Amino acid sequence: MFHYFEMSRASVLQQESSVLAGTPFLTNQWGKAWGIQTHEDVYEVFYNIHTARGMSFQPDFQYINRPGGTTTYHDAAVMGLQFNCIL
Repeated sequence: MFHYFEMSRASVLQQESSVLAGTPFLTNQWGKAWGIQTHEDVYEVFYNIHTARGMSFQPDFQYINRPGGTTTYHDAAVMGLQFNCIL
């Protein structure tokens, strides 16, 4: 699965003008931006494995390119595991 998130052009312009003016970025409901936000890519692979009747587990791997939409942070790899049991 692939997700592409693009920030609005107005946000990018506001952040670029803040950098040029030497003022801090405005905060939003997600907190402070630590760089000019443009886009973020998320790649995800998962598979549901049935182990017994009514039981399964699902490993999950995500690779996040440009976390937070900036180049401030390094790319991130996230692993998860979900267990399901139906009684």
